[in-house]
Amino acid sequence: MENEIMKANTAAEVATPVEAPCGFEDTDSSDIVIPRIKVINALSPERQDGVAEEGDVLNSLTKEKVNGKVFIP
Repeated sequence: MENEIMKANTAAEVATPVEAPCGFEDTDSSDIVIPRIKVINALSPERQDGVAEEGDVLNSLTKEKVNGKVFIP
């Protein structure tokens, strides 16, 4: 009976390394953008580029205007 337990533990401890790609090997922090809600003011880049007007509320990732929508910060 002890031999059976030892075999089971030994088999569980043996692992083969996985060399298959997981999908994020070549990703660094510059590749990931966290979406934020931005209120545009006079010096905002979106205002300077003509994307939005002062006081607009934008999703920073999609540049979609979310004026008048209710959200909880």
